[in-house]
Amino acid sequence: MEFTRQYLDGRPTVLVVDSVTGRGSLAAALEAVEGYDVTTVSTVDEAVDALDERTCAVVLPQSLPGTTGAALAERIAAARPAVPVVLCPTTVDEGVIDATRTAVDAVVVPSALDDLDETVTDLAATYLADRGHELKADAFDQLFSAVDDTVFVKNDRAEHLKLDADEPGPSNEEAFGKTDRELHDSRFGLGEAWYADDMAVLDGDEIVQAVKSYSDGEITFHLEQTRVPWRDESGEIRGIVGHSRNVTREVSSREELEQKNRRLDQFASYLSHDLQNPLQVADGYLTLAREGDEAALDEIESALARMERLIEDIQVLAKGERDTKSELRNVDFVEAIETVWDLVPKRDATLEIDVPDGTIINAARRELRPMLENLVKNALDHGGDDVAIRVGTGNDGFFIADDGPGIPPGERSEIFEQGFTTSDSGTGTGLAIVSEVVDGHDWEIDVSESADGGARFEIHNCLLVPDPDRSPATGEPIELSEATDVGDVLEPGEASYDADADEWTITASGSDIWGHENEFHYAYTRVDGDVRLQCRVSDIESVTDFSKAGLMLRASLDEHAPHAHIGSTPEFGTEVLWRTDADARTTSQHLEEDDDFEWFRLDREGDRVTCSVSMDGEVWEPIDQRQVPLGDEIYVGLAVCSVVSRQTCTATLDNVRVRRLDAGE
Repeated sequence: MEFTRQYLDGRPTVLVVDSVTGRGSLAAALEAVEGYDVTTVSTVDEAVDALDERTCAVVLPQSLPGTTGAALAERIAAARPAVPVVLCPTTVDEGVIDATRTAVDAVVVPSALDDLDETVTDLAATYLADRGHELKADAFDQLFSAVDDTVFVKNDRAEHLKLDADEPGPSNEEAFGKTDRELHDSRFGLGEAWYADDMAVLDGDEIVQAVKSYSDGEITFHLEQTRVPWRDESGEIRGIVGHSRNVTREVSSREELEQKNRRLDQFASYLSHDLQNPLQVADGYLTLAREGDEAALDEIESALARMERLIEDIQVLAKGERDTKSELRNVDFVEAIETVWDLVPKRDATLEIDVPDGTIINAARRELRPMLENLVKNALDHGGDDVAIRVGTGNDGFFIADDGPGIPPGERSEIFEQGFTTSDSGTGTGLAIVSEVVDGHDWEIDVSESADGGARFEIHNCLLVPDPDRSPATGEPIELSEATDVGDVLEPGEASYDADADEWTITASGSDIWGHENEFHYAYTRVDGDVRLQCRVSDIESVTDFSKAGLMLRASLDEHAPHAHIGSTPEFGTEVLWRTDADARTTSQHLEEDDDFEWFRLDREGDRVTCSVSMDGEVWEPIDQRQVPLGDEIYVGLAVCSVVSRQTCTATLDNVRVRRLDAGE
């Protein structure tokens, strides 16, 4: 049964309007019509009321009480324009001819009345077939508009005919007549990859529910795609139909579960190995305690406390999640290192801590501790009894180095894998835990040779503040005076200031401020010397989870210029961005927080830039501090980026204050 008949429960209706009854009526001429219900009415009002979805054809006489069939045909065409109308005149005059040009689909004269059933059947069948296509199209349009999928139809040149995109990107109007190669930039290689897939489908292949991954080296996302040939009645390919769905969360959840299972295996091995030492200590002193040596009880208590801390740390690491995000801030880095050093058996080894007192690191304490401990133990295990270990800070993190035998270059890419060890007593778990902690904080780790020929582990992209107590005095205020787009933005931005509300409204596009992309709108002023910039980000439109708005210092308006940024994102809270050299890429770090900060501050003192956050604009907490070569005159202002090259987002920033910093404070 055809689609429309199924939709109408198999009984479409032919509506006959005729005041004549008996053998001479139009209804009598339709007695041979099969597969349709024939409904007869005698007045215009009854005819209009009887029109509904089941009506598949209307048959009219030339005249009706108070009107004509042609006039009623026009009313029917206005109410149900696609329903075919057949006029059966007693004579053919000019009015009938005019009606056939407008609202009437066929005219059956008295001499051809025997063919009325065939005419009506043909017109109704054509209407039902067309109506079926409309119903299907409408049903699928509503389906695809309700699901989180991108649906597309392309011709045999892979050019878009229809695009219903759930993800941010080109609209149907922008996409029409263009291939994906023309629509998408090269950041993730989408245009070329999708165009190649289209060409394969046009050659007869099918891509059904294939999950593909795309990455620019920084962001990775996953799409489940279906692409199949669109064929005509003869089987020839006329184009492509398909859809895609973002399954990044599903893939990430699966990978996270797999990683948690690996963690459980790794940490069971680690725990059993590392508990051996405090157990041996406790067992050794137990005999002395039984003999009355009270000092031995202190050693046993210390060993038990050590075991308890090990178990607590491993529980946190094994879960792969933190109980509270506030654990991440204000960890005294020097104290953390000294605590670890006090716990490990070190024989004649020495430790040099080349870190300013008071240095704070944004890290989860219970994760940082086993990480530092395993790096120190790695140096002790491989460096000999008298190994010298040095801990220091860099511009974006810290390092732990030793003067031991070092790590051969060929092994440096393998040492973080679970089970890899060169020690007879090792489990191959310690450095795997280091890697887990680094990944969990979105840090980066490099292994190289130390200045003394040993191993050097460098941890980069940390939120680290070597001098958290600085509070330079402020001087004269400065106003933001100019605005421009930075980078090759596709949609121009704009900025305006409302003095009464003391707020800036900035609308911007831009593919990102990250990696090698630097595209955004910038409201700024130029400042010589040291300066403080602060504001509150009161609102930001969520075009993507990574859309951003906040404060920025730049060496110039060139998109490759060194810069520092702190601000807000819709879904990932506070974000800090750095480009410390014109040839480097912009790095990003997010501050995990229980309550998102709204107030942000940047202090520039020479080449030192300090990023701070606040809940109220009064009490400030420094979260990162780095050296950025900015030059004497710098560009200071507000930056907004949608992170979608062809779409803008709007942000509101208020209480914007720019002030010089007094020299010598």
